[in-house]
Amino acid sequence: MTISKRLEKHLRCEVDFGEFYLLDVIAGKHKPTIVLLAPRKPETANAFFGMKIKGNGQWYGSLEHLLGTCVDVGYMSKLRAKLLTRRYKAMRARDAA
Repeated sequence: MTISKRLEKHLRCEVDFGEFYLLDVIAGKHKPTIVLLAPRKPETANAFFGMKIKGNGQWYGSLEHLLGTCVDVGYMSKLRAKLLTRRYKAMRARDAA
């Protein structure tokens, strides 16, 4: 997977791109960078959605729970959460084809 230079400077954690999609990177000027991960195969038993902040991971059972937490804490707006849901569905459809 090729990552742009802008994203590469914010990505400070290890990600297995064979297992996860890089759903989004939320970079703030004076805030820690947040990396959102989504599983490539959500039908497996141990497929979790992840949020990594400063290398520490938090794992969620569903995309809605992950994005709901991000909206509640103030990391993103409800509109951005809906767009990320659409992006994830498009990624899954592209891989299925």
